[in-house]
Amino acid sequence: MDKIFLPRVDRAYKIFMAIVVALMVATCFLPHLHVVGPIMTIVVVWLLYESTYGLRYRIVGVRLIIKSFMSMSIDIGSIKSIRSCNNVLSSGGAASLQRLEIAYGKYKRTYVSPEDEQGFIEALLKVNPSIKVRKY
Repeated sequence: MDKIFLPRVDRAYKIFMAIVVALMVATCFLPHLHVVGPIMTIVVVWLLYESTYGLRYRIVGVRLIIKSFMSMSIDIGSIKSIRSCNNVLSSGGAASLQRLEIAYGKYKRTYVSPEDEQGFIEALLKVNPSIKVRKY
């Protein structure tokens, strides 16, 4: 089974990204940052873009692969629970405030925000039916 889920991207997150990009572009016009400003802007804009629009949640066999500019792989068999959360301080691989917290291993957690939340959970449950799903 190879299934790809796209991320949910909130309007607030898009506005935040636009403000950051505008501020970064503005630094390009500061006289004392004439070289560093454009380079910094390109790097930050690329990181924001990749961490949002390059983000993918992929289920390949018994692995959940969270792909962004840095990839992460989780054995679906090690997932203990999934619960809805909207913690602002926890982002992980999530581009939305409406997130799922995935508890796996002994004490590990990561956060995802798939557009098709129900389909994502069902795909994980097909591989590991013992996952506890809690909605809050």
